[in-house]
Amino acid sequence: MAESIAILFKDVSWDLLCEELSQIADVEGIGKKYWKYPAANDEYTLSLYEYDSWLRECEPEEVLDITHQLGVEPSTVLCIELRRTLQEEACDHAEFVVRRLLEKYRGLVDDALDKYWSLEEIMGGGFLNEYRSNL
Repeated sequence: MAESIAILFKDVSWDLLCEELSQIADVEGIGKKYWKYPAANDEYTLSLYEYDSWLRECEPEEVLDITHQLGVEPSTVLCIELRRTLQEEACDHAEFVVRRLLEKYRGLVDDALDKYWSLEEIMGGGFLNEYRSNL
């Protein structure tokens, strides 16, 4: 089972998203940026980075579906990898990060299983339950 999710943003630039991510997570790496949340030490639960190949890796019908749901192709895609050894805490942290970003920027979350989640659906409950049940 996949241990990652992707946020598909409607109208935010990668540069603006980088600024936002740098406020909540520790930036890592040289060159292409990625972040660790909540801290860049052994206790981090999430890795966050641009998923710039998402559209190329999807089946054409998936691209059409998400374009229909967003109204446009995603302006940028953020991948969030959940650290398996800290799975329950990683799910809690992922939900926090997703909510914070979707409250500020419009988009949907691909749970890498079979569903796209809106902010309203996430707030209604059940988000990441498939990951939690596989602990």
